[in-house]
Amino acid sequence: MESNKNEEQGLPVIEQQFESEDLSDPGHQEDKSSHEGSCGELSSGDEPWNTQMSSYAVRVALKALIDNQITVVEYGAQVQYRLGNVELLVVLTNAGFDPLPIGLSHEMMGCWGTECLPHALDDSAWRVVHLLPLTLVGLTLEETLEVSSTFAPKLRLRTPRPTRYLLSLLRNIRKFPIGDYGRRRLQGDITNFMCFYILHCPPAHTPGEILDEMAERETDEEYERRIDEAVKDLRGLDWGDVEEKDLDMVERALRDAQYIETLTDVPDSNVVHDKTF
Repeated sequence: MESNKNEEQGLPVIEQQFESEDLSDPGHQEDKSSHEGSCGELSSGDEPWNTQMSSYAVRVALKALIDNQITVVEYGAQVQYRLGNVELLVVLTNAGFDPLPIGLSHEMMGCWGTECLPHALDDSAWRVVHLLPLTLVGLTLEETLEVSSTFAPKLRLRTPRPTRYLLSLLRNIRKFPIGDYGRRRLQGDITNFMCFYILHCPPAHTPGEILDEMAERETDEEYERRIDEAVKDLRGLDWGDVEEKDLDMVERALRDAQYIETLTDVPDSNVVHDKTF
């Protein structure tokens, strides 16, 4: 399929200004003006950009993983930030090691079976690091790009290629039965990806009245035409080695939001309500 420039360079970073701390000196703060820039396609990350708001503990945790030569791949909130979904980074979800490194805590999380390692960064366990093997999320290193972190620009890590990330989300949500609490984050991530990356919706912090105004102005015919154009663009992306049924699944998810809510390979009789995720 025809390659797409956005696919090669990764996801765009939303224009949002925060101060960024230098991890080598917790008391030092860089000049805010050094982070000012225009919103656009993701660069190589060599120059500073506006960073995602996060706690110092989360930044230290990422640096510790990198310093211990653990390959880190963004997943979840960090990727969503690149799409335009502004949220405080509380849960740092990373994939990239396989098998799990020896010496890490083996307290497991039910939503990812016995393969996820959660690490609390404070006594209340409010700030947490989730460590996932790449095989668990269905990615390979070849399906990722090297970038700078969304919340610690001086640190280099990897982020999934957009098409592979979407396929990973859709395949992973099928592992959860309908009604499982663990589906919530995946459903939200899939919806956000469809909105921001494929349909080019306004950033998540756009005022509600503006969004309502835009929705009122768009007719049903215009909406259908926009979806058809998005499907055409979607199928023109470089998906690599992918089966047609996977592309059909992606298209159906784009055309029918309710399809995502029913997408599962698990019989309804096995529904569980795990609230650890």
